[in-house]
Amino acid sequence: MIDTANPGDTGRPDPATVVTAGEFVEALRRLKRWSGMGYRQLAKRAAVAGQALPRSTLTVALNRGTLPREDLVVAFVRTCGCDEEEVARWVGARRRIAAAGGSDAPGPATRWLGYRRVPVPGGRGRRDAGEEDDLHEFTGTLELVNHELAERHTRQAASSASIETRSALLVGFVAVAAEVLATRHAQPVLQRSALAGYAASFIAGVVALVVSSPGDAPSARTLVEDYARRPKPQVLAQLAAARFAVLQENSSRQRRKAQCWWVAVAALGVATLLSVLAILQTGSP
Repeated sequence: MIDTANPGDTGRPDPATVVTAGEFVEALRRLKRWSGMGYRQLAKRAAVAGQALPRSTLTVALNRGTLPREDLVVAFVRTCGCDEEEVARWVGARRRIAAAGGSDAPGPATRWLGYRRVPVPGGRGRRDAGEEDDLHEFTGTLELVNHELAERHTRQAASSASIETRSALLVGFVAVAAEVLATRHAQPVLQRSALAGYAASFIAGVVALVVSSPGDAPSARTLVEDYARRPKPQVLAQLAAARFAVLQENSSRQRRKAQCWWVAVAALGVATLLSVLAILQTGSP
């Protein structure tokens, strides 16, 4: 039997005051904190009452910017200790927001940056074992995300270095080939066309070299002066957000490097073919 929260308690969020999907989800998170239960406790308590409230589903629902399913809202509000009248108020608020199409919730990375676990005045609990489990799971997830982002950055940097090495070799080869062709007595039109191709290949190769290499974030100064003063979950969230932004910027640079490389290769191929034809038509000296 689920006990019912006293409607007169202070600190319990009021669904009538929310307007957007983001506010609705935030109110549900406040209701969870007010109940004093963690995700595991809520799932177990709902199961005892014969309701379906999977921990994984609830975790996702309370950490995204869209409205949860109505049946999930009903099960969650009941499990938090609200009576049927209060459940009806939450359902009504959800339907009102869904009909209006309101949603201004930030994405997960943005919300992580402002992550706080603030005690709810008048709530049933501050932070029990269940809340500690939630914090541990949240931290573990962020560590996995940061590990994957770091791995992708490493692969991205290695790929960029490979393109730069090949571009340097190509530029050197083009310079030598163009010099050799210029000293040959060859068919003039083909020779000039080949030299133009070598020039295009050389320029594209140089551009591939000078496009800035992938950067990293945050800076060492930021790590020491800013992040060192923050709690671990917030630092992990900020690292994930910063690395994600850098990966996106580096991807654009990587594409430009690769495009210049392939232009250089194509121009070199054409120039080499024209060189051979120019020499064959006049004979080797």
